Amino acid sequence: MEKRFFGDVKTRYPNICIQIKIENVMLFSLLVFGPMIVRQYDSQNSLLNLYDFDLEEHIISVNDWTNNTAITKFVNHIYDDGNNKPDSLLINGKGAYYVFNQVNGTSHQTSRAQFKVQQGFRYRIRVINAGFLYCPIQISIDNHNLTIIATDGNLVNPVTIQNFVIYAGKDFFVKNSKKIKEDFINFSLGERYDFVLNANQSMGNYLIRAKGLADCSVNSVFETAVLSYTDANGAFETINNQMFSNLSYSNLIPIGLVNIKFKLATRCILFYLN
Repeated sequence: MEKRFFGDVKTRYPNICIQIKIENVMLFSLLVFGPMIVRQYDSQNSLLNLYDFDLEEHIISVNDWTNNTAITKFVNHIYDDGNNKPDSLLINGKGAYYVFNQVNGTSHQTSRAQFKVQQGFRYRIRVINAGFLYCPIQISIDNHNLTIIATDGNLVNPVTIQNFVIYAGKDFFVKNSKKIKEDFINFSLGERYDFVLNANQSMGNYLIRAKGLADCSVNSVFETAVLSYTDANGAFETINNQMFSNLSYSNLIPIGLVNIKFKLATRCILFYLN
């Protein structure tokens, strides 16, 4: 949240209550959150034939993460020379931010999220951006196309893509209510996308890549998770940590796909189904 933004708003709307709204933004970061999925009846789902499974374990929540409390971040940002930018991302509460060095010279990181699919089936994957700062996140899965079928709880005409950007949904609306004398800003959070993943690749493990844009680009924030193929008995290849080597913000390009550069001012238009 930039000082310039609030300064401009304060100039245009002198009665706006900035302090209360900043506290509300910080409050979002301190709350417990999780997905609540309301599924349609199969008879009402016109896209049911596009996938074989819609499983609870295939809900992906991504969010920005700070190494300090939001209160500390914002106080240092507003009243000192600190910044309010995220330090990392989390995928289902997990991420490899910390590196632990052992006395024997070895090291390990905190664990990454893992999602399992059986080869030969199609899965509905639900992605939620639960972040609270201006941190759009680019999502991709190595060697896999993604077929978007829903956004924000609404079915859309399917469109197959290679990666997409999901926003935290923090939109700024300056309103003037007749019942409330002060102007106020409304924050909405939690953009969602559902896509179909066709598990038609070779048995193995594939990186799920999440790259932070906008405010998240300041600290070169990104995170990865693992998509693991299983056989009919649920067995899967052991994750080789070599797949995480040489990862950096600048070279976070999906393997086997063409990297798409997004302009944040441009949004895809998805046509809703009647």
